[in-house]
Amino acid sequence: MALNSDNPPRAAVSMVVKADKGSAETGWVIMAIASILLLAWALFQWNHLSEKAQKTTTLQSDLSAQVLSEKQKSILTELSLAHQELLFFYQMDAQLPSIQWLEDEAIAPFVNDVSWHYLGEHQWYRLVNGYLGIAQQPDAVGHVILWYPPNSMDSPEVWFSSQALVTHVAIESLQESHHLQQVGWKRWLLVRSF
Repeated sequence: MALNSDNPPRAAVSMVVKADKGSAETGWVIMAIASILLLAWALFQWNHLSEKAQKTTTLQSDLSAQVLSEKQKSILTELSLAHQELLFFYQMDAQLPSIQWLEDEAIAPFVNDVSWHYLGEHQWYRLVNGYLGIAQQPDAVGHVILWYPPNSMDSPEVWFSSQALVTHVAIESLQESHHLQQVGWKRWLLVRSF
């Protein structure tokens, strides 16, 4: 390729370009962030309201934290921890474990240990929807039922009774938790804190 020296050189073209400060893009980014935050706030409020609506209604027989004895709080703590194990077992086998399995695994309050003696020496029975602990010393904690409402393994109820005579057969005949209320049991929702 030969250089053509007959053509004169062209003049350089210069153009002034003003810098774009990104104000349009900044506006879009700010609107996107504000939209995301507004949507998150709305979903949070909606979820919070739906959780309140789903909560179990308060019964007249519900216990308040102020009336719970220290021993009742202790057994509630043990049952709360046991609930995690029961939930894990239920997810694996689609049924609640036997009392023998709970004892073999040393899951309190089902195992006979120092705490068992302190809390009233409960004799545990497996129910259709949970467990019944009949206290040999009812003055300590009283009789206890860990009750799982039908189709609701996530929200167990603990029922207390200080009645002198409670039998496994009598409790087994009660198919709904409101029947427990009718015969004088007091309820604590295990998902609540003290």
